[in-house]
Amino acid sequence: MNGAVFTSLESFNAVTLFSNVSTTQAKIVDFIKAGGTGAIGHSFEPQADAAVDNQFLYSNLLADRDGDGRADLTFAEAAWSAVPYLSWSEVVIGDPLMRIAYGPGQPKAWSCLFADANLDRVVNSVDLYIVRYFYGGILNTNEKEWFEKYYDFADVDQNGIVNSVDVYIIRYLYGTIYE
Repeated sequence: MNGAVFTSLESFNAVTLFSNVSTTQAKIVDFIKAGGTGAIGHSFEPQADAAVDNQFLYSNLLADRDGDGRADLTFAEAAWSAVPYLSWSEVVIGDPLMRIAYGPGQPKAWSCLFADANLDRVVNSVDLYIVRYFYGGILNTNEKEWFEKYYDFADVDQNGIVNSVDVYIIRYLYGTIYE
């Protein structure tokens, strides 16, 4: 299972890193023992605001923006980008330096297409709608309302705020088709 990564919202799935200890929950260590590369779990009951954001985890784990055939971030970097805040209850285990590699003859690496907010490979009215829907979302803020409204793919210029610049970029690239 090279490159296999696992997350869940299951309570206490990282309460122990010993697979022979009896618990009432499945354990992320069993996934690693079965050959998984990395996992994120909870040593306690996961709070809603501490849940792993799979959008950040997998888009950062798979992205190859420089086109060198290897993912830009390691598993550790992608995992910690997906955990909203550091806490004693979220546990990341596995190979911290693992990077997805797209070798010779492999399909092109996944990358977020610029201004394609819904990832359908076309910049159109749906993308514009998405940006307008999440307009005002802010990534780095203490205001829960604005943080919860933030959507990474709507933040086209990746500055941490979904705003008029993102709308302008969508309008400018409207009609672009990615092959």
